[in-house]
Formats: sequence, structure tokens, C-alpha cells
Amino acid sequence: MDDEAGYSPQIWAYLEPLVPSEDVQRINFYEPCKIQGVTLGRGAENDFVFAGGAVSNTHANIQWNGKCDQTSVVTLTDSSSNGTFIDGTKVEGTHQVFDGSIVCFGSKVPVIGQIPDHRYTFRHPYGRCKSESVFLHYTTGPPMGAGSHGYIFRVTERTTGRVWAMKTSRKNVKRSETIPCAGQEAMALMLLNHQNICKLHEVFFRVAGDLVDIILEFIDGITLQNLTISNNARTVVLNEDQVREIGFQTTSAIAYMHTEGISHGDLKPDNIMITHPKNGPPMIKVVDFGLSRSIGYPNAPPLFSRTSYSAPEAEDQLDQFKKTHIAPTIASSKCWDDWALGAVLYHLFTYNHPGQPIDMSLMSGRSAEAIALVSGLLAPNPVARTTAEGALLHPWLSGHRPYHIEFPLELFEPAPPGSVVPSMAADSEMQDADAPDFEMDDDAEVGPHVRARRAQVNTRRQGPRRFVKAAPRNLDGRPRKVT
Repeated sequence: MDDEAGYSPQIWAYLEPLVPSEDVQRINFYEPCKIQGVTLGRGAENDFVFAGGAVSNTHANIQWNGKCDQTSVVTLTDSSSNGTFIDGTKVEGTHQVFDGSIVCFGSKVPVIGQIPDHRYTFRHPYGRCKSESVFLHYTTGPPMGAGSHGYIFRVTERTTGRVWAMKTSRKNVKRSETIPCAGQEAMALMLLNHQNICKLHEVFFRVAGDLVDIILEFIDGITLQNLTISNNARTVVLNEDQVREIGFQTTSAIAYMHTEGISHGDLKPDNIMITHPKNGPPMIKVVDFGLSRSIGYPNAPPLFSRTSYSAPEAEDQLDQFKKTHIAPTIASSKCWDDWALGAVLYHLFTYNHPGQPIDMSLMSGRSAEAIALVSGLLAPNPVARTTAEGALLHPWLSGHRPYHIEFPLELFEPAPPGSVVPSMAADSEMQDADAPDFEMDDDAEVGPHVRARRAQVNTRRQGPRRFVKAAPRNLDGRPRKVT
């Protein structure tokens, strides 16, 4: 690194005050960066303590993914009362910070008579420039799936030719949680590194934080929901060894994220993928961390979902949250994951969605060990419930050797005509009429990135939807002359 630029081999970033004073000095972030990031605020428990009434006790968290190249990502999660502003935009949940960004804690303009002035320029030697567009680095194919928070595209990296998946989330007035969900997913995946969890490559936060593009590992496979629907339509069922293989890999992923202080919050067959066996032994990949919670970010916006895979106690806890605005603890959401893991295994064994109460008689004919584990995971009392870590020690899983069980190719074929197959990694509520529409009025005030994305989607979308073919445009969003 260039020492003259203010870096040293131990400093990965720093905040340079716009108006230095005795109370406001340069803040250096040293390697190695804590996995949960660094905290800033007025309270003495923070890594960096700020003076001044405009700053909250725990004001913000800054996290780096540790990469020293163009895929470096630094994010800021706000948990304050007065807000944090990046380049004049108030942070809602999580926002990416680029080299040269102006970061203001408590107020984006100086307040007369208020000292100190916590406005800084952020400096970081790695990563993308804040003016770069995702289209400069990736070519975008047609959508692979759609959800309530955006689309999933197959993209190709221009420099390497490698295929990735791009999950695009745009701010939606009907779904205010869209951008916070995208931010929480990026934050969680930055902390996780496990073979059975979808890996994050890089993130682009664009258009004043209204658009988030997450570049993810491309998974050539299908969801467990698609797998079971396809099998059910053919009256073919998974045998116990195949369910054990899926269960072992899924449990390994859940146990790992729990030890890292993260809960998934929305575990179900739609959010668990299995790779195609033509590429080698099938591998489980847990996806969609938009409702995840992390012990490193206790003040992140609490986002929750109700599905048939929600734990029985979740209903009361979420109702209480609506009344008191006190979010369930991360320990509680881990218990939800444990119950959902049991519900997923129950679904794989019985091809039935879990109801309340669970009908364990449908598992007759399975081994006693399998029934015992599923029963333990589905214990109504969370205190008595088997955990994911405990499940790995259970006799049904403890002696299992993964990646040695064969899955016939025909199990991965599309379901017969007439079968209802949800889109990739999308739950049932993602298929309604409120799915995001990237088409906007011509006089809408949008930036070039949104206009380019609109052109990408409208020209590639197939089928009788509300989309219309857009005029060709350049990467910067301007109309392209057609000869």
C-alpha cells in the first residue's frame, strides 16, 4: 500500500474528518478486521467512541469482507436514532461504502453550535469505484427466477468468463423491507464460508441505495421444493439414504451458521437447493438469507416471515413483536431454524407440508432413528428441542459419510405437465401480483442504472406480462442509435 496515501500494511481503511478537531480525529481500521465488524457510537462498549449528543449509544457497524482486490466490499449498518448518511443519502439498514464516500454520523450537515462534527471521508484501497455499474463488469442473461423482492439473473463476468447468479432488489413502495432484506443477506453471507451455503462474490449498492445487485455463486440445480413436486408427480419417493444425505448436508450448514452467531430465519424447501448429479455428487446449498439475524448486528432491522415451516412459538413471539416492537432474540430465531430443519426432513419423508400438530404417523416405515431425530427437532417446547448441532451427534447422522449417495438423473427432470413448480428459491408469496415490476413511467426520475436495468428486463422478459419492449440503450442508460 501507498504510505503517502495514508495506508500502512496494517490499515485496511480509515475515516478522515472533514473538520478535524480535538474530539474528532482520523479513525484507522486495522487488520485483521473482526468478523462481526467494528462498532461506532457514544457508548463505551464500542470499538470507536464518539462524543456529541447527535450520536447514538450504538450508532453504526462497519464490516469488511477481507478481500484485497476488486471484490472487496465494505458495508455500513445503521442502528441509530438520528441516522447515518452516505453521500447525502440516509442509510436504511445496510449500505455499501466506497473509497471517497462522505459518511456523516448523526447529521449530514454541520449543526451550528454543535461540537464535534462527525462528518468523514471514507478511504479504502480496494474494491470497485462508487461510480461503476454492474453492467460494466457482467453481461446479463434472462431472469432465472422472480421473487417478491426482485429477480435472479444468470450473469457472466466479463474479465473471467465465469458464470454467476445476480440477485437484484429494487426499492418497492409496496414492500418497504426489500432493501433491508438485501442488506441483511449481504451482511450474513460476508460472515459465512461453508460448502453447503451459497457464497457471496460481491455487491453493488446503486441509485442512492434504492437498488442492490448481489453477485452470488451460480448453483446448477433445483430447490428441494421442486425436487419433491417433481418426484410426487411421478409417484417416485426419495429413499431414506437420500433423505439422510440431504439432511446431513443441510444440518451441517445450519449448525455452522449457528456457531457463527447467525440464524437463517426462513428455512424451508424453497430456500434449499441441491446441485445436479451430472456435475458430481449432489451438494446442498442453503440460499436466501434476507431474513437472517446476526449476533454481531443486534440492532439490525428485525424482519420476519410466517410460513408453514415456522416454529409453533414463532406466531406468539411475532404477535408480541407487533405490540411491543421488541424483536425476538437471535437465540429464539435459532430455535426457529431447528424446528424448520425438522419440518424440512418431515416434508422429504412424507411429501406433506408440516401442519399443527405434526402427524408423525405419516413417517411409519422409516427407521426408528430417523423418526426419533425428526421428533426431537419438532419438539413444541423450544427448550426441549434438538438443536442442529445436537442433530449432527444423533445416531441417524453421526456416522454418515457425505457425498457418497447416488441420486438418479430422472429425479431432476422437470415435473410433468400440469404440476405446479415454484420459481427458483422463491416461496409461494413471491408468485403473487405484487412481484416487482421494473417498468416505470417515462417521466419518472430515475438514474441511468435503473433505466439500463429496465431495458435489460423488458427486452429479455418472455411471456404475456405487463412488460413492453424497451428501446435499445447503452450501459449508461442513454438510448442507443440503431443503424
